[in-house]
Amino acid sequence: MLDIKAMRKDPERFKIGLTNRGFDAIVIDQVLVLDKKLRNLKAQVEELRRQKKILTKEFYKKHIEK
Repeated sequence: MLDIKAMRKDPERFKIGLTNRGFDAIVIDQVLVLDKKLRNLKAQVEELRRQKKILTKEFYKKHIEK
């Protein structure tokens, strides 16, 4: 298994390794693009969870006051 953090830090090293094994080095770029998308989506999910938590508290607060 490849270490994605190491790949982000030094992609050229991984590209050389793949090329030496007969693979196309563009795979590393594709992996890094997908990794960035994944991290962005995870951040969006966390933001939505935060908003949901706030809205849930507001909802229960309004209904408990009635």
